[in-house]
Amino acid sequence: MRSAGRGVLETNESTASAELKTIKNPPSTPASAKDARERAPICLFVGQNSPHRQVGSPLLTFKIDVDCFGKAAPYLSTMIWATKIGGLMYLTCTDGRSLTGRLPENSLKAYGSYARSHPAIQEQALRLLIGSVQQQASSKGLGIEPIFSLWFNATYRVMLRLVASSQLTSQNYGFLGFCHRCGNYKTVSWRKLSQAVCEFDNQPLTLTGAMWLGQLHDVAYLHKMEQIAQQWQWDKVVGLLSVMIGEADFPPYFYTLREIGSRGKLPIPKRSHLIEALQNAGYRATITHINPEAIKTDADIHTCIKFAKTLNIEH
Repeated sequence: MRSAGRGVLETNESTASAELKTIKNPPSTPASAKDARERAPICLFVGQNSPHRQVGSPLLTFKIDVDCFGKAAPYLSTMIWATKIGGLMYLTCTDGRSLTGRLPENSLKAYGSYARSHPAIQEQALRLLIGSVQQQASSKGLGIEPIFSLWFNATYRVMLRLVASSQLTSQNYGFLGFCHRCGNYKTVSWRKLSQAVCEFDNQPLTLTGAMWLGQLHDVAYLHKMEQIAQQWQWDKVVGLLSVMIGEADFPPYFYTLREIGSRGKLPIPKRSHLIEALQNAGYRATITHINPEAIKTDADIHTCIKFAKTLNIEH
């Protein structure tokens, strides 16, 4: 399907094996405005009261790929209406300046969320995209389930499954707080907004949101993709999927090694050593596909700094 606009809307049948091609060959960013115009789409609007919204309609599709040069916001509602229940929606966005807090007013206008800047902004951008689609789906009595979320080469890519009931709750859709004084993160629910202060220094937190706070990936689906990638001998993709599986259910942020070293006034710790030390102490910790020089953990930054200092003395 094609119509006027600035994103690309494509449809075709999909399986787990087909999705690997997107992981292996992520979309490239258009080099110019001319390239963007040549990729410009067509969107057929299928509204709630449209006869095309009936079950079995040939105009509803199993997979839709919305590939945007810039903002994804103008195409989200159309994408949802044009997808079958249980169908998949690919969404690509290069609107990094809005989603990473450099242009917070633009983020508010486009996605209904206020984005702020901090060390984990790439994950923030993915979660703001998912949250925006989740909120729009919920307003239509529908919901989405994230299949995977990918950041690659300044491009944000999420695959979502459309489901027949709302999935949005006050637990999975809320705010991320960052303390600029000490560097710690904290998720903040709607009911606790008036108490959004850092537990370590009692300073007000800088809030981003509302955003998706749930899992970034569907682990079972990624395991299927991993098995197929192994059969095809796509070793790099197998490694990437393994990392994504490991990070799926961690808190909605990460700590960069540079941030830990800077705030602890010590050399940048070795990632593998820090993860091992945290795990041995009973914390959860892993690497993330978003930043090779960062870790995801349920420990606070002060705990990370403490173990980094111990490792610095030992090594």
